[in-house]
Amino acid sequence: MVILKLKNGVVLTRNDSGAILLDTRKGTYWHLNETALALIDALDDPDPVAEAVQTIVAKTGADPSVIRADIALFIKQLRRTRLIQGRTP
Repeated sequence: MVILKLKNGVVLTRNDSGAILLDTRKGTYWHLNETALALIDALDDPDPVAEAVQTIVAKTGADPSVIRADIALFIKQLRRTRLIQGRTP
């Protein structure tokens, strides 16, 4: 089971070009692409990584292993910038 969530003070705002993650604690923000947004949208699911992979593969037909690798990299970036908390197996 994967347990991930945005940290307090991190806000998701959707816009015409996708979405923005705003860290209100630091005043920094990140523009999210579709893969990143799929993961953020799936954080409440029991396995957000699997859900995000399934969503992106259904939309694009991309190779699931490539999407899974992209999501793993994104999770590392979210951890490094302290935007998420929780664990993955």
